[in-house]
Amino acid sequence: MTNDYTNDLVEALRSLTQMLKEREELEVAIAKQKKRAAALRELVAVDNDNSPPTDLVDGITDACRTVFRAAEKPLLPLQVKTRVEALGFPPQSNLLASVHTVIRRLVAANEVEEVNPESGNGPIAYRWKPFVAVLPSFFRVAQALGEPDPTKLAEAITKSKKDKK
Repeated sequence: MTNDYTNDLVEALRSLTQMLKEREELEVAIAKQKKRAAALRELVAVDNDNSPPTDLVDGITDACRTVFRAAEKPLLPLQVKTRVEALGFPPQSNLLASVHTVIRRLVAANEVEEVNPESGNGPIAYRWKPFVAVLPSFFRVAQALGEPDPTKLAEAITKSKKDKK
């Protein structure tokens, strides 16, 4: 009977994993579309009186997430600031300091990761860590099922999803 629940749990996690992956892909597509919309609004502006768009993001954290999701490569904080401004984020006295604070929080939340320069010297860049929201649940479920290596549970769920295709 416990095995039935275990199989149900694995199936539920498999389904949840797929949904989270699809949501992540949609959020990346939305971020890229916001970036495109901001760029097009800038091109459409005929006179200098038009202000940049301000309705594409809901705050500095959302703006930074949008920038990281839409980025094709790791970004330096100054690059993040420039792209946040391009999204139409309202001017601030020290936007770069706010960007640094948000990046620190996103790193702590495991949404963004540091990328060391290839040469070993120079500033640290940051990039979006896609599809990490589900990982803590794997650890808790694996622990509950007595699996010493949570990555085995994650691999089993991912593998059985591929087998169904």
